[in-house]
Amino acid sequence: MGDEGHLGVWSTEDACYELIAGRLGSGTRTLETGAGLSTVLFAASGGDHWCITPFGDEMQRLRKYCRDRAVDLTRVRFEVGRSETVLPGLDVGDLDLVLLDGNHGFPMPMIDFFYGAGRLRAGGTLVLDDLQLPAVRLLADFCDLDPGWRRVTRSQKWGAWERKSSSPFVADHVDQPWLTDSWVPGGGPFKTQLGRLAAHAGRGLRRRVAARRSR
Repeated sequence: MGDEGHLGVWSTEDACYELIAGRLGSGTRTLETGAGLSTVLFAASGGDHWCITPFGDEMQRLRKYCRDRAVDLTRVRFEVGRSETVLPGLDVGDLDLVLLDGNHGFPMPMIDFFYGAGRLRAGGTLVLDDLQLPAVRLLADFCDLDPGWRRVTRSQKWGAWERKSSSPFVADHVDQPWLTDSWVPGGGPFKTQLGRLAAHAGRGLRRRVAARRSR
């Protein structure tokens, strides 16, 4: 987030905000990793909201932005810290909506998913932003195939899924189509995504080797 008037730096597509807004209300309980325009939207809804960001200055700019526009932050709880550290010990109860838009580097989206989306009630909504990035896309593909989730919508940039149960995330691999499909000759989404991740890692390794040789 930049100075006042430049919140768009941390933003997504309008349709994503519209979907989130349509599922908010004064009695909803929500959580997000990352901060930005979405935080203002959650605050304006009047529900209980937890915002996890590792940047204290980002939180202060958000507070100023909302104060200048008379957006009440009374029911917004800012947790300054890395999500993989904050989420495990966070007491939030059952949640109605979770937006994961924090650290997109592997395996951070999966950690946020486990500790964040794992708090969703049955019928609660998971929103993932930046599906163009490999680790986030991998998580989206899992939700598309896993029987515990129902896809609401998905674009190249973001997606939303409804949780079909509130049971803990303890399923073994034999109960996850996302994994078992990868055993079929030719591979499934898991194998495809691993191949993409390996390709990205390989390119990075080649660049580092080439840089060392040029010294």
